[in-house]
Amino acid sequence: MWISITRSQDNWHHYSDILVYLLGCYVSLTCVTRCQAGSVIGILASILAYCFNYGSLFDYKSAGMPLETLRDLKEVDVPAFNDLQDSGLRAELADLNARLRVEVEAKRELQRLRARDKERFADEFGQFEARLLRANETLEKNRQVVEASLVEKDNFIEQLQIQLDKKQHAIDCLKQDPRLLHSSRRRRQAQPPIFFDHMNGGDSMNGGSDNGVEDSKVHELELQMSKLFVQLQEAHTKNDAQDDLIEGMKAANAKLVASLKKMKHKLKEATDSGVNHMFHDMTRKCMRAEAEKAAVEAALAAAQSEVRHGQSMDIVA
Repeated sequence: MWISITRSQDNWHHYSDILVYLLGCYVSLTCVTRCQAGSVIGILASILAYCFNYGSLFDYKSAGMPLETLRDLKEVDVPAFNDLQDSGLRAELADLNARLRVEVEAKRELQRLRARDKERFADEFGQFEARLLRANETLEKNRQVVEASLVEKDNFIEQLQIQLDKKQHAIDCLKQDPRLLHSSRRRRQAQPPIFFDHMNGGDSMNGGSDNGVEDSKVHELELQMSKLFVQLQEAHTKNDAQDDLIEGMKAANAKLVASLKKMKHKLKEATDSGVNHMFHDMTRKCMRAEAEKAAVEAALAAAQSEVRHGQSMDIVA
């Protein structure tokens, strides 16, 4: 059984270490029975306790080294050193865990902010879409009303046109009548001769009653034609005004559609904005922190396995 002894504080302790070393060699060579081994081990334990009380420390990792080399070594506590390494790794692991928690909290906060912005934008977009739908419904109703009024006006204009055609045909027929042609030619001529009515005692004209009746009919037809032309012009004016109203409604609908496209474009830009890039950066940082945590845990596990392996080797030795 070999036991390595560290550097002593003075020469007396050094001699006691040498004595313990030689005693250990003697025990390992001469002990045969269990009783001898027990007695010698008891003596060795008392000597070791005495030396330990005076500051002698044992290093179980330096077994087999020369005594001169052991004198030059500093006093090292292997379990304390391993505990120091473990504490350093644990501190790094705790730091990484704290950083990871901070990154995860930041990521969750960013997700909450994005979800809140998305919900708010969805609400605004829904309200705008509802307003657009209501505007489209109103526009459709107005369009139907305008189309119905246009159909009515077109029917009225067609009726007026039919009446006008009838009046024009009647005028053409009256103009083509030989009696009307004769009366008109006669009116273009000089005034008829005026003669003295001896029976009535006054002046009179021959045939004036027939010409007056025909002229009154023509005058009435001309008045009706003028009225029909005025109504036709008014109908055309109203039709043009309704066409302008329809064009204005179409322009308003086009503006609404353009604003909807603009809102959709803004939604796409918000999706591709810096907040999304920040979210991806935070995700990459979290992944990198998790990788570092895994590496530190692997290093800690390797160090602990090495410590356990060294302790087991020392126990076996």
